[in-house]
Amino acid sequence: MDDIKQGNEGARVLGPILGFALGALVGGGLALLLAPASGETTRRRLGSAARRMSRDARQALDGARETVGAAANDLGGDVKAAIDAGREAFRHESETNETRPVSRIGQIVNPTARPSL
Repeated sequence: MDDIKQGNEGARVLGPILGFALGALVGGGLALLLAPASGETTRRRLGSAARRMSRDARQALDGARETVGAAANDLGGDVKAAIDAGREAFRHESETNETRPVSRIGQIVNPTARPSL
């Protein structure tokens, strides 16, 4: 029963999107047919617009690539620093535990540890 409900929801969401896309295609086709400019001029305008959109998309993609690369480098440095800090804390804790008595929980986890005082 849930499958039927999910199918209906998908159709309700997809219907308006398909209607919009179909309307845009039909509207674009009618605009080209009824345009006051000649076919050659219209083709030139379309070509120019396509090149401009391609250039803008390429620039946006390059900018996004640089931003993601910089963020990845920063994140990598942060991760390395966090790992180094964790290792140093572990070493410090290990050195401190050698001179400190072991707690009751520590005895349960590691029965061979020396008892607390």
